[in-house]
Amino acid sequence: MAREKKDIIADNATTEKTAAKKTKAANALPLELQFQGGNYTAEEIVEKCKAAYRGGTKKQIRSIMVYVNAAQAKAYYVVNDNAADENGNAYYVDL
Repeated sequence: MAREKKDIIADNATTEKTAAKKTKAANALPLELQFQGGNYTAEEIVEKCKAAYRGGTKKQIRSIMVYVNAAQAKAYYVVNDNAADENGNAYYVDL
């Protein structure tokens, strides 16, 4: 019995969603940083940077890069190609 076109399209959409989830999971780094008595995962640090950037607003984040300075116990970040606010203060969070 031949499958209907709508069934094939639905199967393809499900396959694409599953592949996207697997790719996202594969890109997640199982990374944990330990310094100055604390443990930090990469995801925790990125989420902390995003929350600090947004500051309770709904600012859009198209891209983010995070640089951890263990000696200072700080994570500096660049959001949407901007490393500092309008006053020239670097974006960072204390860890």
